[in-house]
Amino acid sequence: MVNSPQQLFNCDIKVPFQSRVKFSASYILPYDVQLATVVQSNPGPTYNANVTYTNAQIQPSLGRALAGGAATATINVTPPFSLFGDRVNQLDLRAGKIFRFGSRRIQANVDLYNLFNASAVLNYNNTYGTFGSATAGSIFKQPTQILDGRLVKFSFQFDF
Repeated sequence: MVNSPQQLFNCDIKVPFQSRVKFSASYILPYDVQLATVVQSNPGPTYNANVTYTNAQIQPSLGRALAGGAATATINVTPPFSLFGDRVNQLDLRAGKIFRFGSRRIQANVDLYNLFNASAVLNYNNTYGTFGSATAGSIFKQPTQILDGRLVKFSFQFDF
């Protein structure tokens, strides 16, 4: 049996190497003041270019109607793991003060997440369009999720 190129299109997927960098550090200064940081740089999200075809458009090339009475079929027209967004970089900081009361202690913290208020894209719209539609591609690659904005959190920890 000879396989057609369409049958082998997604058979051998090569996922490219993408580095993830994460660094964390903490340090206690004099007077029981604690500083901590987390820096991370992750690869951008992968996305596809999905096109929706109707049964009438597919039937001539397939030689039959779609299975199960389906009215449409959505097909990714790009090789898997070939399209990626920009890297996602984030810096988080924590400052804390430790108060000691005998064998007990209270730590007051202030956390700053996404310090630089980056708005990196975490997810894209994969819909390239409907074949033959005038609006094909108009919503493709629009962000559907971005990194949460800068956040400040106050917390206390009581150890006994």
